[in-house]
Amino acid sequence: MLKWDCVVKDECYQIKERKSEITKAMAEINALFRIGLTGTVIQNKYEELWVLLNWANPGKLDPITAWKNTVCIPLKLGQSHNASNYELARARKTAKMLVTNLLPHFFLRRMKALIRAQLPKKTDRVVFCPLTLTQAKAYEEFLRSDIVSYIRESGRLCDCRSGKKARWCCNMVLEDGTPWQNRVFPAIANLQKISNHSASLISQGSGSSEKQAKALDLLEIAMPDQWWELYKTRDSILHTGNSDTQFNVEYLDGSMTYEDRYQAVKEFNTDPTQFMFLISAKAGGVGLNITSAN
Repeated sequence: MLKWDCVVKDECYQIKERKSEITKAMAEINALFRIGLTGTVIQNKYEELWVLLNWANPGKLDPITAWKNTVCIPLKLGQSHNASNYELARARKTAKMLVTNLLPHFFLRRMKALIRAQLPKKTDRVVFCPLTLTQAKAYEEFLRSDIVSYIRESGRLCDCRSGKKARWCCNMVLEDGTPWQNRVFPAIANLQKISNHSASLISQGSGSSEKQAKALDLLEIAMPDQWWELYKTRDSILHTGNSDTQFNVEYLDGSMTYEDRYQAVKEFNTDPTQFMFLISAKAGGVGLNITSAN
């Protein structure tokens, strides 16, 4: 096993679940000390902070059970809308303890004021984009779909006359045995996709055949008259949209080699004629330094 003096983990918020593969893999790296870089220490749960601190300084903290009792539970109870005065006071005391006694020993914060002069001025422009006719039609078609109708009728009283709402009584699951609540967030996400661009509904050819089949089913629901033509022309949509403009556009995704990615970043950072950088969320989420973006 290699022995390192130091290991630096960019976007270390990914080390947040004790039993995840990435946490186990990072814990096996043998180094004298570990450094993590992130702008988001906690994403969902206070337990994530313990996992991250325990990775950076193994054995320095009490066990996770003690962390839950002394940190997680008091903070959660204090955030409740019906928290008692005691719970509020305890939560504030716990938060103050973290900020003043614990975190300064682990964290070195770089404030925006330190680097503000080095960054290009940020320009915010709010542009309202109404739906195209195709998008509006797809949106309406999806609202008329069976699953959306099922969700919208969740407040209807059950036919069994129990006085309960149907979706919490005799109609709690769909025909395939799936709880109807599991379809709510996917339905919202699909409406967002339609609102962004109709092409967002198209399967990109990656992932399991089951996922691609679901994407095609959704496309057929939302665009019954155009779904197949749109699916066949999916690969040319992005290229055509950019080639018809007067702007220079750089592009980066997971299929590119390291050398090509480096060249794309270099071109965007050094070429003043570059107008826009299209980066896939997964490939561009870690390790990129786009200093020229405003």
